[in-house]
Amino acid sequence: MIVETFTNIKYIYSQRGRPEIVLNNYLYRKNREKYWRCLRFSQHKCRASLIIDANRVRVYRDHNHEDETKTLKEYVKLDSKVEFIYSQRGYPLIAYRNYLYCKNRRRSWRCVHFTRGKCKAHLLYFNDHYVQIIDYKELLKKPEPYSLPFPIGVWLENPTLYFMLNQKQGYNLIFHGYMYKKEASFRSTVNWICSNGNGKRASDNKCTARCITKMEGSLKLGKNPHNHPPKFTENSLPANLLKAEGLLPIRF
Repeated sequence: MIVETFTNIKYIYSQRGRPEIVLNNYLYRKNREKYWRCLRFSQHKCRASLIIDANRVRVYRDHNHEDETKTLKEYVKLDSKVEFIYSQRGYPLIAYRNYLYCKNRRRSWRCVHFTRGKCKAHLLYFNDHYVQIIDYKELLKKPEPYSLPFPIGVWLENPTLYFMLNQKQGYNLIFHGYMYKKEASFRSTVNWICSNGNGKRASDNKCTARCITKMEGSLKLGKNPHNHPPKFTENSLPANLLKAEGLLPIRF
């Protein structure tokens, strides 16, 4: 059991308006009366809990997971910089730090450039006491491009190509450490797109790199570079690869 002073506690609200406690970069949600348990009780079966008694806090058990440093949002007190205004059409807006937010639902306000600019920044407003600013600028930063040491838009003769069987009993192309999945097939060519972020689950940073292969084994790279490092290296290639030498051994 660890005893902490009451001054180390910080009260915040969740996105649904539920009170939570931040202590040593861990989050606790109210269980009953003065008992609070770890926010990851259901997800990680964490049994850590705390009891608020008089002017001290008693913490029971250790956490079995990492702290919430990465997930903790920025909570700031409501100050004079926050203003409630109206748009030209009469809709309420919040102006904060030179940005405008429109009403989304309940306590949630999202950036006015959500539709056109795809901005995912939003804030939560609670009872004239706290404003929670959630900024996704770091997530929306474009990753650095990774260019291959080959010319773009030029057919490469006899490149080193590999094929790997996928879960759908088809084949993925591996070239220079990058994996591509089939996008479209024609009589003499096959179009490929990078498999990173282009699966069933959509990704914000999906890779748009493409290439085209011919049946005789030549390859042409698309204009878009990769936005991630290669998946494989020469020393870490999977064992179940089929190497294409001369003619492609697979008819798509």
